[in-house]
Amino acid sequence: MINIDDETKKILESEINKVHDACQRYDSNNSAAVLYHEKNIDSDVLSGFLRKNDKVIRLDENHCFVVFGYTSETEAYNAAKHLLAELDKYFKNSTTCIAIESACKYDSANIMINKLFQILKETKKNSISRIEYEDILDEVV
Repeated sequence: MINIDDETKKILESEINKVHDACQRYDSNNSAAVLYHEKNIDSDVLSGFLRKNDKVIRLDENHCFVVFGYTSETEAYNAAKHLLAELDKYFKNSTTCIAIESACKYDSANIMINKLFQILKETKKNSISRIEYEDILDEVV
């Protein structure tokens, strides 16, 4: 887990609460992701590679939180594959890793973020697959 400043935590919690509300109220699909890259990620550059209804919150120089609005985990995976290809071209390397999770599973922002960082940690260990779901944690002993 990384250290996230208090203001970013408040923004993150607010966004996660909005997404969770939409899940409950409208029975909509929403997915969330944490993205890592070894180089500094500019959220404006990253936003240019996302769809209009996706949101980005920069957590630190190397991590961003992404909400794939109105998107199932499968659709988020496809959006993440596109994002990965764009970032590989932009940075001219392949060090980006993405952890994806349904944003509707958790009532708590902290639980969701912790789960995403657990997935990301395992994803970084496996350089073959750079986009992973919660399933990767089943392999952890």
